Amino acid sequence: MWGSDERNVFYRHARAGRWLLRLETNLLRKALIGCDQTRIVRYGGPDRRLLKKYVALCARMVHVEPTWSGRRVSAAPQILAALTALPFQPQSIETLVLWHSIEVCTSLDDVLKSVFQVLAPGGRVIIVCFNPWSMWSLIHLFSARVHFPWGGGHYWSRWRIESVARSVGLSYISSRTAGFRLPWKVGKRDGSLQNPLEVLGQWFVPGFGAVSCLVFERRTLCGIMEPQQVVSRRISVVPTGA
Repeated sequence: MWGSDERNVFYRHARAGRWLLRLETNLLRKALIGCDQTRIVRYGGPDRRLLKKYVALCARMVHVEPTWSGRRVSAAPQILAALTALPFQPQSIETLVLWHSIEVCTSLDDVLKSVFQVLAPGGRVIIVCFNPWSMWSLIHLFSARVHFPWGGGHYWSRWRIESVARSVGLSYISSRTAGFRLPWKVGKRDGSLQNPLEVLGQWFVPGFGAVSCLVFERRTLCGIMEPQQVVSRRISVVPTGA
């Protein structure tokens, strides 16, 4: 599984990892447009030290890590929790970011049901994940030239995620992929979504980038809240043992 240590080592030391981190943060910034950004719950992703270049983005995020991560991490998360049992009051989260989290879960249905439960009406979930239908995944299968943090995980296609999200009551908003360059050809300044190869990839093969960024929203029928949905919008953590 791609745990906290492997994830941070790849982001920090691998050339392709540093490039990927720049791509993902650019994707995330675009996806956050239209979302409530007063407080963001981030499950997984790089530690805060790796996000120091993105101070404004990092400062608004409450960092949650999975409970199975028993090894040392360079910067401790604020909350430890299972993704299928998020420790928040129902319908209390406005914006939830799952950053390379669904890859370590065996049941996508259970994950998105848990997400639906904690999202407030109108709240959004942003999913950043590896794309199994990409050039990177094909290279990983047939070449050992570059190390990829793909081993042992569960990699869901964009279409599978959309299908399951709709089945649990989440409405599709948008999706985008990025990462169309050969991983050993990336340079220090190639993390922009405006790179010519990224632009061409978005035009001609938009679903085949190395990473996907999908946005879903919890909506209510005709915009009318049910009685149970009239709750406080502030983030509140369920006490241990509750």
